[in-house]
Amino acid sequence: METKSRYKGDNTEIFPLIQTLCLKKMNEIAEILSEAKSLAKKYRMLTGKPLGITGEVAEFSAAQILGLELAEARQSGYDAIRYENEKK
Repeated sequence: METKSRYKGDNTEIFPLIQTLCLKKMNEIAEILSEAKSLAKKYRMLTGKPLGITGEVAEFSAAQILGLELAEARQSGYDAIRYENEKK
């Protein structure tokens, strides 16, 4: 399988910017999932049934812990990608 560079051209200036944007995005997702978990607890208390967000929360948590980037939705066989030296 061929590996493609994640970024083209001179990455010395753009790479830190992309890392910062990714970090901001991950922080925002973490906040959203925190709110969703709180709502899921309330939903379960009221209905006795789970809200059904476990998979999404687990994918995000695993990606954070393992230093991975989440893949696009509905990828067959994987949920996240590890980039090493700017390669998949």
